Amino acid sequence: MLSHEKIVQAVEDYFRNLHIGGKNKQIQREEPITFGARVGGLADVVLQSNARFVAIAECKNPWDNKESAKSQLKSYLCATGTQFGVLAIGTDVTNWVFCENKGNYYFIEIQEENFKARLANWSPTNDFRYSEETARQWEETRKRQQLILRIWQVASGILIAFLITLFVVMFSRQSATFFPIPTEMVTIPAGEFQMGSNNTEAEDDEQPVRIIYLDTFYIDKYEVTNAQYKQFVDANPQWEKDRIPSEYHDGDYLKHWEENTYPEGKQNHPVVYISWYAAMAYAEWAGKRLPTEAEWEKAARGGLVDQIYPWGNSIDPSKANYAGEIGDTTPVGSYPANAYGLYDMAGNAWEWCLDLYKTDFYARSLRRNPIAGESLVKITETFRNVKSQRALRSGYWNNPPVFVRVADRYKRYPGSTHRGAGFRCVIGSRTH
Repeated sequence: MLSHEKIVQAVEDYFRNLHIGGKNKQIQREEPITFGARVGGLADVVLQSNARFVAIAECKNPWDNKESAKSQLKSYLCATGTQFGVLAIGTDVTNWVFCENKGNYYFIEIQEENFKARLANWSPTNDFRYSEETARQWEETRKRQQLILRIWQVASGILIAFLITLFVVMFSRQSATFFPIPTEMVTIPAGEFQMGSNNTEAEDDEQPVRIIYLDTFYIDKYEVTNAQYKQFVDANPQWEKDRIPSEYHDGDYLKHWEENTYPEGKQNHPVVYISWYAAMAYAEWAGKRLPTEAEWEKAARGGLVDQIYPWGNSIDPSKANYAGEIGDTTPVGSYPANAYGLYDMAGNAWEWCLDLYKTDFYARSLRRNPIAGESLVKITETFRNVKSQRALRSGYWNNPPVFVRVADRYKRYPGSTHRGAGFRCVIGSRTH
């Protein structure tokens, strides 16, 4: 079966073999076809003489629709005022249809012999051009088409705006509140990623490696800071250091703060000594939630595959705060971001996740939007009643390298606090 290119070549050779002469006659390929602003296209082969079109070949593959191809050729001929045109279509280059342009959108099929004769006898004097009446009819047709197109564009715009509004309303009813995406968040696109590790340092709870699909979500660029958390406790006095109910912490909640104020100079350090309950309360207040383990790990990997750390396979003290090198937390963003533009996804502070911690979670989790324990909606709406251990990720400033690996998992009870336990938030689906 002939390719399109071979048909084009055959038509080009056909033109050359006509021997119709004339030193000014030229054969062009992929010639732009324009006539004012009325019609535009790209013809496959054009025969020209004295810079005027003589014939056009619009070549099609055998499986293309014949009538559609003829209509396209007619458009070119009408637009340019060309008298002759050839359309090549069929199972081989001998099966062509030759059409003559009679004007006013009237085309007839002619025999090959007649086509050759017309080409051989062609001159500029018998070239068809538009009459004033034809041009007027064409212009009226064009204006009607433009009006119809404009009406359709306006109607389509109204319909799209209505559908978007309807979606927003429906989504906002399903979730607690609908929030715009803050500027200090990063979009993590929907798609698959590799969760877990087969590295020699990987523990049993990191295996097996799974290919997981997640919907789009948004995650904080930085860990929540002391200054941000103070805004929360100022607006919610029940979560102040001396007023938080005892069932929501272990006695060391905000241990590093003096009364209701963070240490001097540490406004941009990640807030630590935070229980899972407190992190959940902050996220609810901010119109967000904690990330699932899968969301956290995808974000931390930054699009890298089968790498140990957010930046690659080699530990590097210039990339993260770990191993007690600094001896404390550092201001968020002190180290380079990963490929997604997220900071401190290894070290500095542990980060609470939404999930129940389960050792065999990777072996038994769903492939799409996995979460351990109860549904996302139930966890977020009843978090104050949770008693089971929750997952933490990323390691903290005093952990050795093995614990700041992307796949490393840790667990603590939701009321537990720690000098290295902080968090960051996400905005995403509330249904999986």
